[in-house]
Amino acid sequence: MRKVAENITSPSSLQRWENGQGEMSVEKVGKLLNKLHIQSDELIDNSNILDIYTATIEKAVKDNDEKSLKKIAKKLINYYYRNPESEQLFFKAAIACNFYMDFTNECLLENDDLVRLKLYFSKIEVWNQEDILLFANTELLLPALSIYINARKIYSALVEEKENFYYKYLAMNALISAVFCLIEKQDFENARFIFKQIKTIDLSDKYLNEITRINYLNTLFKYLETDDLTKMNEFLTGLRNIGLESKAKEFELGFSKFIKLRKK
Repeated sequence: MRKVAENITSPSSLQRWENGQGEMSVEKVGKLLNKLHIQSDELIDNSNILDIYTATIEKAVKDNDEKSLKKIAKKLINYYYRNPESEQLFFKAAIACNFYMDFTNECLLENDDLVRLKLYFSKIEVWNQEDILLFANTELLLPALSIYINARKIYSALVEEKENFYYKYLAMNALISAVFCLIEKQDFENARFIFKQIKTIDLSDKYLNEITRINYLNTLFKYLETDDLTKMNEFLTGLRNIGLESKAKEFELGFSKFIKLRKK
């Protein structure tokens, strides 16, 4: 890390930024990424270096910065193609491509890469937390049937692990995201099936964010049944009335995207 940070920032500042405990200017982030571009493949494959990309992907997503996200995704794809045996590089590239596809509906990965991702999930027999998190961050790249099958497996695993708070948190978010992805791919029947399974899971107030997302999905399905915007407008207004303006904007943006896709 000292070698990467040299002449750009201090190693301690870089470490704090990676851990989400400090800020770094866009200019410095750009310099770090440019410097990484000329490092050896061995250095690029280092997990600490890849953490820089993870943090940068998160920032680009948060800022709705499609241009930066595409640049990051293409760099990671290039590193992966030079090191095709590295699962870590492959997954990082897939995650960046997943978020870019969510913004633009454009897939940057080749068909062989998509098949590799699909096969990886199909071979999982015991869903651990890492695999659930990976699925949640790449599922838009998968075909609808694959999303549906894996979501059912995660639900079955969740039933067995429902007393484990973090496992339940990850699994619920992966399942909720699966419903969103299935809706986006216009597989409404399987989206409804997974949503019905989600609603069988008891959630305490600790899962407020997940409960809010479930309520949004419930309102979205009502809209699909009636084409009436009244319930959706009431739901979004209700969020704003209780101080959840950012969440209302997030759902409003997602709903607007859904309407555009449905008109195509």
